[in-house]
Amino acid sequence: MEQTRYLTRRGLLRGAAAVAGLSTVGLVAGCSTLAKSASPTKKSAPVVITYAPWGQWTEIGSDWQKYMQPAINYFQEQPANKGIQVQIVAPGGAGHFGPTIASGVSIPDVFEDWLPAYYLSPTGNLVMNLDKLMQEDGIKKTLWSPGQMNALSTESGTYFLPCYVDVAVFAVNLSNLDALGLQYPDPEWDYQAAQQAFQAATLTKGTQQYIGATLIFPGNFLAAATTVSRAYAFHAFNAPVMDSTRTQCLLDSAEALQALQWWDTLYWDKIAGGPGLDNGSTYVESGSNTILSYFEQYTGFNWTYFPVPKYPNGQVAFESTDFHAINILTKHPDEAWQFLKFVSADPYWANYTMKMLLRPPGLLSAWDNFPSIVESVVGSLAQKVNVQYYVQAAQEWGYAGRIFKYEDEQAMTLLNTALSQVLSSGNAAGLASTMTAAVKAVNTLEQQAIAAAASTTKSSASSSSTSSSSGSSASSSSTSSSSKSGG
Repeated sequence: MEQTRYLTRRGLLRGAAAVAGLSTVGLVAGCSTLAKSASPTKKSAPVVITYAPWGQWTEIGSDWQKYMQPAINYFQEQPANKGIQVQIVAPGGAGHFGPTIASGVSIPDVFEDWLPAYYLSPTGNLVMNLDKLMQEDGIKKTLWSPGQMNALSTESGTYFLPCYVDVAVFAVNLSNLDALGLQYPDPEWDYQAAQQAFQAATLTKGTQQYIGATLIFPGNFLAAATTVSRAYAFHAFNAPVMDSTRTQCLLDSAEALQALQWWDTLYWDKIAGGPGLDNGSTYVESGSNTILSYFEQYTGFNWTYFPVPKYPNGQVAFESTDFHAINILTKHPDEAWQFLKFVSADPYWANYTMKMLLRPPGLLSAWDNFPSIVESVVGSLAQKVNVQYYVQAAQEWGYAGRIFKYEDEQAMTLLNTALSQVLSSGNAAGLASTMTAAVKAVNTLEQQAIAAAASTTKSSASSSSTSSSSGSSASSSSTSSSSKSGG
């Protein structure tokens, strides 16, 4: 297999900036999202909104902002956006913006993040509800992955729109299979065939230790996992993590236990572990956000991408929940919405970020351009390693879960503890009892929160009623006194 030249991330991204000139072919087409929008209320002075992207842009270098600026300029030049100036601010990083907004600090107006739980609460959301705005502008949820929109919507509405999709397929070290004398797997494989393939590729040959697979779930998501990131592993086995109210955990169902036993057995039998594709692992569950690093690093052996196997619920792939949102404290909601539409729903931005970062797009339609854009950067190797499987994964297989309505962080701590205990136990002996206890604890937590919320609502209603009654009495007394004095 032809190998590409060694690429450095910063060099590649800086080179892409020159190529992406940004009135080039493929970027200008499809700006209907902006064209159909009503222009915000004109003001005498420009309205400045702030935008905080995710940290990937900083990988270009300390001057990363200038590489984003051409797209910002393009947005500002559109007729519907005259009078809007966008100021790029530092990314949120690991700290996120939830605590900042909750403390009353309004910057930024529009931002990227990945965990909805930081911004939603029954006692008060930190981001704007987008339903009315989307309806007015005719923007449909079908523009994005159903899996992502499942995770980014609640029963009270839509608060987030996808900014990009990190979706997983398998990367396969073909040189390992050749060295071990093993056949390449059938692209139509199912999860049982996948388990057999992982098992066959787990052995020691000479001084080389081969591990069958490196998986996203469960090992890579135990420390700080959330339901949104691990739900795909259960969905693959027809096991919902929670009910439709998001207040009842369902991970003690027969389907959930089957899912856990299948994934954990791969670790218990030591046919799944943590090595990379170049360090002994033959099958690696790989997110699309790693494409650039794969082409940078894996140049000394043959490898390719491969579809996820068919599980009891069909082909299901890990999918991220990276989103754009509008700060609830913004002083310029109309202008912030104009920009949010641009970075979430406009093909120009989707193509720009693909060319600049090799970042997989949020818009489903933009994925059709992804293989050719990757090929324009890394050469014909992109075709030979089957990048198109990522397109299928994004458009058909991806799934992300939802957050618990009330105590998501505490619920995750309880579930993390249980899942870690199951994984480290080495067998399925205590699987059912451990998960039953964890589910009971999560559901108790949610029910306590529901009761507390109901009590608060009742107390507020009672206080309001008392205040209204007191006001009515005072008004009546005043009227009576006035009648007597005026008789």
